[in-house]
Amino acid sequence: MPVIEGDDHRVRVVLGRSNQTKGISSPVLPLTILDAQFKTDGRYVHHVPKAHGVWLHPVAGDALVTIAGVTTRLTPNQALALQAIDATAVELSSPDGGQVVLI
Repeated sequence: MPVIEGDDHRVRVVLGRSNQTKGISSPVLPLTILDAQFKTDGRYVHHVPKAHGVWLHPVAGDALVTIAGVTTRLTPNQALALQAIDATAVELSSPDGGQVVLI
């Protein structure tokens, strides 16, 4: 399984692709599953293709999701779904360190 690592994040590409990193292809639909772990104030930007949907769920700790300059805080008992009309950059970050799943 491909892993994208930075100083403040570790993102496993469980299925599909994130930016230029490609994991196993979905057998039926274009589908991406990411498991992102962050250190304190860690951040990662995932580029969502035009017309794709995204579901985000913090597994541990709070997550900040920034899209087009608007930031939403999610706690582990919340999730966020969106439809990208145009190609969209989704910035994931965690103020206290945490884990977020993106599908």
